[in-house]
Amino acid sequence: MLIRPVPGTQFQYYLVNYDKDGNERFGGQEGVSSSVMLDEFKTGGYTDVIIMSHGWMGDVPAAINQYDRWMPNLFTVPADIEAMKKKRPGFKPLLVGLHWPSLPWGDEDDDGSFGFDPNSEAGKIVAAAVDDYAARLGDTPEIRKQLETILTAALDEHDSLPDDVRQAYVALGNLLGFSSGSESAAIDADRASIDPDQIFREAAEQEQLDLETGSFSKMSFFGNLLSPLRTFSFWEMKSRARTFGESGANSLLRTMQQAAADAGRQVDFHLMGHSFGCIVVTAMAAGKPADSPLLKPVSSMTLAQGALSIWAYSPSVKFDGGKPGYFNSLLKKGCVKGAIVTTQSEHDRAVGTFYKIGAGVAGQVSFGSEMPKIGALGAFGIQGVDDIAEGLVMKSVGEQYSFKPGRIYNLESSNVIKNGGGFSGAHSDIVHPEVAHALWQAVLVG
Repeated sequence: MLIRPVPGTQFQYYLVNYDKDGNERFGGQEGVSSSVMLDEFKTGGYTDVIIMSHGWMGDVPAAINQYDRWMPNLFTVPADIEAMKKKRPGFKPLLVGLHWPSLPWGDEDDDGSFGFDPNSEAGKIVAAAVDDYAARLGDTPEIRKQLETILTAALDEHDSLPDDVRQAYVALGNLLGFSSGSESAAIDADRASIDPDQIFREAAEQEQLDLETGSFSKMSFFGNLLSPLRTFSFWEMKSRARTFGESGANSLLRTMQQAAADAGRQVDFHLMGHSFGCIVVTAMAAGKPADSPLLKPVSSMTLAQGALSIWAYSPSVKFDGGKPGYFNSLLKKGCVKGAIVTTQSEHDRAVGTFYKIGAGVAGQVSFGSEMPKIGALGAFGIQGVDDIAEGLVMKSVGEQYSFKPGRIYNLESSNVIKNGGGFSGAHSDIVHPEVAHALWQAVLVG
C-alpha cells in the first residue's frame, strides 16, 4: 500500500495493491499494508469513504499517475464540497484507490524484418510480443506455442487467416476455456464464443472505414491478424476485473463496513470506476451471486466510460432468452441505496469502436433507436432497466441534477469527455470538474 498526498488539499489517498487473483500485495513501503489504512479509518473520524478503481492500467506507476489526477479533480467543485459539509457535519472523506494488474488491449508498434529467428530483429519483436500476451493470457508452454505461431505469421500482410493461424487460435481458445456457438458475449458471461475469421473480417472492415474517413490510422505493425488475439486479451481482462471485484475488493469493503459498525459510526461508502474498473466496483458491491448482501448498501456509484455490457444489469436480456444480466444482482439485492451515475461519449473509441471488435461483433450493432446486442456502457449507458433509468446531458458545475435514490442516470457527456486520439480516443478524458460534479451530486443523494 502507498500513501500519497492529494495536491492542493489537506487530504491524502491510500493505494491498495492487489494481484490478479485478488490477494493484497505489499510494495512501495516496507511492511505497510491495508491494515495501516484501516487503523487510520477506525480512529480518524471519517464520515465518508470514496473507493476508486482504474481500468486497464498494467502497473503501479500507471495507476498512481491516474489517481494523482483523479483525486485532486474531486476538489475542483467547491460548491459541492460545501454542500457536503452542510449535509454531513464534520464531513471528512477517506480516499482509496485500488490497483489490480490489468494489462492494456495491446499496441504492438515495434518494427523489424520478417521471419522467426530468435537472433533476428523480427525474432526479438515476436519474442517480446509473446511475453506480453503470455502475461495476459497465461504463461504456459502450450499457450506460448500458439502465440508464437500467431505472432510470427502476423509480421506479414494477410487478406484472410492462414490455416495454421486459425488452428492456433482454436487451440488457444480451448486452452483459455472459450466455448463455441454461444451468445454469452452479449451479457458479460465468463467466456464468450470466438470465431477468429469473423473477428478478422470485422477488424479489417473497420480499418478500411477509418482509412476512408481519415478518422484513424492503422492500429499496429502487426495488423488485423491479431484482432482475435486482442479479443482473447479483452475477455481475460474483463474476467480478471470481475474476479478481483468479487474477491479482494469486496473483502476490503466488507472489512471497512464492519470496522465502522464495530465503532458505532455512521459512515457512507461511495464507489467510482473507470473503464474495466466499472466491472470492479460493481462486483465489489454485489459480490458473488451466492454471497450474502453487504452489511449496508453503498451510498452511490459512479461509472465513467464503462467497458462492460449495456445489458449487464438488466433483469431480462432478450438476446439471451430472457436471462438476467450477470450484474442484475446489484439491483436485485439493493446493493446501492443512492444514485448510480454513468457517463457516455461519442468520442470514446475504446468503448465505441473497439469494444465491439473485442466482443466479437459481426454486423450486429445498430446505432438507431434500437439498442445493440453488444455495446459498451460508456457508449450507450445501462440498458434494460427502463423503470429506474433515465438519460440526461452532463451539466455544468453550476447546475443541479436533482438525482433521486435508487435510480440510474446515464449522462451523455460528449460535450465534456471529448479529448484524445489514437486507439482510445477520449476514453481516459474524465478529469474534468463536470465529472467531479456529477459524482458529488450522486454522493449527496446517497
